[in-house]
Amino acid sequence: MKGVIKEKEEAKKEYEQHKARGDTVAYSEIKEDTPDIMKIDLGNILPHTTIKIRFIYSEELEVSVNKFWKFKIPSTITPRYCNDDSDLNNDDKYLIS
Repeated sequence: MKGVIKEKEEAKKEYEQHKARGDTVAYSEIKEDTPDIMKIDLGNILPHTTIKIRFIYSEELEVSVNKFWKFKIPSTITPRYCNDDSDLNNDDKYLIS
């Protein structure tokens, strides 16, 4: 399966149609409020099926002093924390499934 970039509403509608038909299907999007996180929905993956997800990311490199380049991966590997102290005892939000 290969992904094709489409308008968000068109892609989401197509994902739902294929999922309803029972096709193996995937949909991903980047939310405006969390642009460093990509959400991926997978539909109709059979039990005991091995899947691989590979992203290819390309970006122009910044060059400084005409000889050094810098590459930053816009991602996080730690959980997002909130400033609301009432959620600090909720261990469920730190679980990765």
